Amino acid sequence: MDEIKPTLPLRVVVPVLMVYFILSALGLRFHELGLEEGQQYLFGRDSASLADLYHNMRYEGHPRLWCILLYGIIHYVTADFAAIQVFHLLITTATVYIFLRYAPFDRLIKIGLVFGYYFIFEYNLQSRSYALGILLLFITCLLLNRPVKYLPFIGFLLLMMCNTDIFYAFAAVGIYLYLLMDYAAQRRLLTTPFYLLTAFFLAGLACSLIQAQIPHEDYIVNTSPEKWLSGKNLSMACLTLAGGWLPVPQQRAHFWNTFLVNAGGVGVVARVVLSIFLLLLPGALLKNNPRALVFYYCSLFLLLALLIVTTFSAARYFGMVVIYFLAAWWIAGNGTNEGIPAPALLLAAFRGLVLVQLAVGLFALEQDLTRPFSQAKNAVAWLKDHRLNDQVMVVNGYIAGPALSTYLGKKVWYLNTGGEGSFCYWRRPYFPIPPKTLTEEITGSPFLPHLDTFILLSSTEIDQHLLQAGPGGFRFNPLRNFRDGILSTEDCYIYQAIRTVNH
Repeated sequence: MDEIKPTLPLRVVVPVLMVYFILSALGLRFHELGLEEGQQYLFGRDSASLADLYHNMRYEGHPRLWCILLYGIIHYVTADFAAIQVFHLLITTATVYIFLRYAPFDRLIKIGLVFGYYFIFEYNLQSRSYALGILLLFITCLLLNRPVKYLPFIGFLLLMMCNTDIFYAFAAVGIYLYLLMDYAAQRRLLTTPFYLLTAFFLAGLACSLIQAQIPHEDYIVNTSPEKWLSGKNLSMACLTLAGGWLPVPQQRAHFWNTFLVNAGGVGVVARVVLSIFLLLLPGALLKNNPRALVFYYCSLFLLLALLIVTTFSAARYFGMVVIYFLAAWWIAGNGTNEGIPAPALLLAAFRGLVLVQLAVGLFALEQDLTRPFSQAKNAVAWLKDHRLNDQVMVVNGYIAGPALSTYLGKKVWYLNTGGEGSFCYWRRPYFPIPPKTLTEEITGSPFLPHLDTFILLSSTEIDQHLLQAGPGGFRFNPLRNFRDGILSTEDCYIYQAIRTVNH
């Protein structure tokens, strides 16, 4: 079997990588963290031990590897979130280097993907576990050029992927089936290296399934089996495929996690036809490599099954359809410079999708550079400038709290939970339907009656009539508001609460 050889010379790789690094560093410098980044950071910051971290994440349904790494940085290097961003930048830069240097794509496709939506924005500027999973997956693709030599190490990578995120556990299942077919054809299943691969894979899969368990009584997502085949649930498959390949936002102001293909102007029939085309296009490109087909469609159908059941909708989920295909094309084209041969029309369609992702990626980068992603950073900076950050901070709007707590460097008091905290617990009692009013939350709090004053940080503006009514015996004076960020759910309205009724 051929040695692992570069597919792009360093004289091309290095300049592209430098531009990517500079843009990424600039983007991270001006990126304001939101809920997802704050949530994972706070698990590391506010867990006293790794056992405590494991327990605190029991409502997440995610593997713990990424947060364990954050715990190590926070407790043994520095608690500054910038260190997490530097760590993430090293991961994304290494990923892009491996992709540019070794992936079997032509250089224009590589450059288009590197500066496209997923690599320049979604999995880059937001420091979460996804980039680590892509790095592990791409290293695995690289080593699959010589699986006989690297099989035990590939097994270890599958173990790590399963502990990074459930989506990479899906990819690990696909890769194991790919190798199973390969070794079965060679009649080499009953060998020590394949036993080691299997042991690592099964251990990783078991870890992923165990960590995915959430206390049933608190699970806030309705996954009733009778709804799985409903039109609403099945439409998630169409949105995943169309939104994943074409992440064009539906609106400009709050573009994140909005999709033009899900807009009212795109008819159901058109969306279904487009999704079928995007389902079959990878198969047509990979038709001469059955094992790569098995990897891609196994990973993809596991992803679609999860999203159909849960109806989770976000660009970070949908983008996995692209990542899976890149990995499938990679392992199918190992040993070549520009991948597998394919009809010109199909390649043109794929290049068209890459161009769309490039345009959306540059748009998203520009938006994040020029506008706040979340207003939490600006709100906390204002509080510190006015020396108000030492007061008790009460948060109205649970999911806006993690970013505020991160920038404040301390825990806050949540009206939703009636207690002090930082990261969110995804428990049913904390998300009542219908939601409680502000008056109900304040009057029902066991903590606020003991205060004479506090700062209220609200993700929504409080109605003037309610302010005049003085809920809970407090007068609320508006101080400042920060709004029109990319995340409308993390706008911040700051009020000074002063007691008007005696204890």
